[in-house]
Amino acid sequence: MTKIEWTHRANTKGESWNMIAGCTKVSPGCANCYALRDSWRIMNNPKRPERYADVCERVGNRPPFWTGLVNLDYDALEQPLHWRKPRTVFVASMSDLFHDAVPYSFIDRVMRIIASAPQHTYQILTKRAERMRHHFERGCFEHQGEGAWGMPLDNVWLGVTAENQEQADRRIPHLLETPAALRYVSVEPMLGPVDLCEPYPNREMPGSNIYYPWMIQQLDWIIIGGESGSNARPMDLRWTRDLIGQCHDADVPVFVKQLGSAWAQKAGRYTDTPWSVGDPGRKGENIEAWPKDVRVREFPR
Repeated sequence: MTKIEWTHRANTKGESWNMIAGCTKVSPGCANCYALRDSWRIMNNPKRPERYADVCERVGNRPPFWTGLVNLDYDALEQPLHWRKPRTVFVASMSDLFHDAVPYSFIDRVMRIIASAPQHTYQILTKRAERMRHHFERGCFEHQGEGAWGMPLDNVWLGVTAENQEQADRRIPHLLETPAALRYVSVEPMLGPVDLCEPYPNREMPGSNIYYPWMIQQLDWIIIGGESGSNARPMDLRWTRDLIGQCHDADVPVFVKQLGSAWAQKAGRYTDTPWSVGDPGRKGENIEAWPKDVRVREFPR
């Protein structure tokens, strides 16, 4: 079971399905990676799954860092087949399914399992949007036998992380061009304002003056979240309110996960909600302590 709020939809249990351990940092959103912190903790547990072996290191009192090793756990692939009741499954929450070190053949095996357990809904989130698009454009699908699949699969939600405008501009166009039954964007950790209503240049023709709209209407869900941890960077609630407004204007569901550790530490100064409602939570996840206008947790229809 996972504690990630946006996996817990009505009448379904949220679950993480991890068959990959290890990663590398690719953008500013990775600076305080929760998966790195958790991998270090798990790696030092004598009862750890073997996939976490040597994926991170620590020198002296410095924070842990990824070693660059990415381990594949073939034994974990069949887990969803043993979950009878429908679940919302966050795929590879401790890594990235489309990391360069994950071969296409392994991704295909993951997709075959997904097709073989259609009672679950699978949420796939990546920072490697271009590789995801290229993989699913290859025509890599199976027509015969149990677990036959081809994209889009009705029970697969594909998403990209867009922690700031630069990454939104870079990743969302690839997402929009990837076959998917549902597309979502996770603006977490939110490190700056993100405008999903601005036009973007034709990325296939650098220097072209041909522009296309963002078409926020093509997105099915937006997640917003502040950063957690002792070194968390602050999320300005003006950014949050603006993005909520964009979503509501476009009739796109939006889910605010948490306001972040930096907000939680200064909640008494910044929030217009009385402190007496209770602890905002270590990550600013207690929705009852938020300003009322950002208490928005909508799911795709």
